[in-house]
Amino acid sequence: MVYLVLSIVCSTGIALLLKYGEQKNRDRLTVITFNYVVAVVMSLAFSVAEGAFGAVGAGTEQFIHAFFVWLPASPVSSSVSMAWAVKVGILGGLAYFGGFMMYLRGIRSSGVALTGAIARIAIVIPLLVAVIIWNERPDIHQWVGIIIAFLSILVAQLSISDVKKLRHVRTTLLLVFLLVGTGELANKLFQQYGLVQHKSLFLLTVFGTALLVSLVFLIRRFRPVRLSDASLGLIVGVPNMLTSYFLIRSFASVPASVAFPVYGAGTIVLIALGGRFIFAETLRKREWTAIALAAAAVVLMSWS
Repeated sequence: MVYLVLSIVCSTGIALLLKYGEQKNRDRLTVITFNYVVAVVMSLAFSVAEGAFGAVGAGTEQFIHAFFVWLPASPVSSSVSMAWAVKVGILGGLAYFGGFMMYLRGIRSSGVALTGAIARIAIVIPLLVAVIIWNERPDIHQWVGIIIAFLSILVAQLSISDVKKLRHVRTTLLLVFLLVGTGELANKLFQQYGLVQHKSLFLLTVFGTALLVSLVFLIRRFRPVRLSDASLGLIVGVPNMLTSYFLIRSFASVPASVAFPVYGAGTIVLIALGGRFIFAETLRKREWTAIALAAAAVVLMSWS
């Protein structure tokens, strides 16, 4: 549970730093690109420190075979685990960046509240996969907590007018749901079939893939990079990398069907409180209600 709490704290840090960036009119694409630079460097350092590349020499042939042929199964060898880390990491990196781009487009077309709610509800994808495929079965009080967690997300981020907008499903919002959910699922897919010593290699691939795609967009835009934007991105990169790192570590002790709702609900609470006490935002009644629901959900889902 400690790692899950740390992932929530880091996720909250990202949101509050980006909130600061919005207030200071920082360029989003520059921030996200330089954020990936730091995440890549940290992941590479962690990979080397943990000996993630130890089997490269002798297991090259097995690595290549596993990358193109091997299907998920346990147990796995070191070379197969490395191939899985890279393969799923590429999927995760594409989903991370695609989800970010669709998120920005969704904000423009549907508003930040509705788009934000869809992005958080996307945790239902890895949750359902964990229950259906990996047979994770939450206890009855944890099921109640999961339901309350989703309710807290809806209460916190959807107004009556937002709910009415959902009558007409937008392609952008559907892509936000699928891409964000796929990005979260990639974390669980690695933990399920990869070896723990290769988690940094997985994250290196995730952030490396996202960085390459992000650089393409940044270069194509052909606009000078401001130092203030790049600096904020470098700072954001630290909690961004650690969020996924801690979340993957948490799966060893907390079922994914419980971890994802706790992660979502806990982040809602801390972001709301951070906005209130750091940025002096005024919380409305429904936001206080959402905090109370999220807190209750975390207690129920943590109850063992």
